[in-house]
Amino acid sequence: MLRSLAVVSLFMVLIAPAAGAEPAGDAPELNVFRRLVGEWDVEMVVKSGENLGNEQTVSGRISSDFILDGRYFQQEVELQAVGDFPGAKHRTLFTFDKTQQTYRHWMFTSSGPMVEGTGSWNGDTKMFTWEAKAEHGITSTSVSTFPEDGVEEWTVSVKSAEGITFLEFAGKTTRRKP
Repeated sequence: MLRSLAVVSLFMVLIAPAAGAEPAGDAPELNVFRRLVGEWDVEMVVKSGENLGNEQTVSGRISSDFILDGRYFQQEVELQAVGDFPGAKHRTLFTFDKTQQTYRHWMFTSSGPMVEGTGSWNGDTKMFTWEAKAEHGITSTSVSTFPEDGVEEWTVSVKSAEGITFLEFAGKTTRRKP
């Protein structure tokens, strides 16, 4: 159960999207997600277990776009099973909450758990920072940067309710060539 919750936490950072719609005109904060519209490949290193000694490389695909008249940005992720990693599918919705002045996301997974989080965007450094909570007191922190057009690099650290880091992810998403 903890493994599936932790895997879910990872995906909050993967904001990679499918081309088409536009962000809502009255929500300029959503324009930051334009850089992510499209089809992407993802490759990541997953560290788990005692002292994070178990390491595996996982790959998958991501597809995202604006939905609901551009009010939300949707991401769909599918990761392949490898070794101890069972594979995963999830869908995440992102938006900007004008009342709270923060980005928000809700991630739903094929394994059942739901993750909710908040984030901030730094336009100068082109960096998203996210904090999320899942069931059983699990929390995660993720940082996502965009070193060049069509590339996103990110890290995620997942902690138990006791504050012990039991999963780490480091990955890169690359826009698929048409």
